[in-house]
Amino acid sequence: MIKQGKRNKRKLYIFKKRIRGYGKGHPAFIYERVGDEYKYIGLTTSEKIKFKNGVEIITIRLINNPNPNSNDISYVMPYSEQRPTTHFGRKFVNWKISSKDNETIENIKKQKKP
Repeated sequence: MIKQGKRNKRKLYIFKKRIRGYGKGHPAFIYERVGDEYKYIGLTTSEKIKFKNGVEIITIRLINNPNPNSNDISYVMPYSEQRPTTHFGRKFVNWKISSKDNETIENIKKQKKP
């Protein structure tokens, strides 16, 4: 029996395409499901991200690109976020975080969006 107010948590390690909201079209590293939402870290190939409101964020470079079919330099957002599962589309197959980037990802998981 699940107590009222408890949210089911499940660890995941998958990559999906964001299909709604800002960052639409970019991949996301999803590491946990909480109820009907995913906790994720956004990925990009840009060193800096500039939002419509003028805020600029410097991204963190990964040593290896999670996409095995790309030689581009890959970057991650410096914080994790949580969005509904409906904001994500198809799953990327064969993508993975390299063992060299695991420490970076673990540190980012602890950071919340400012």
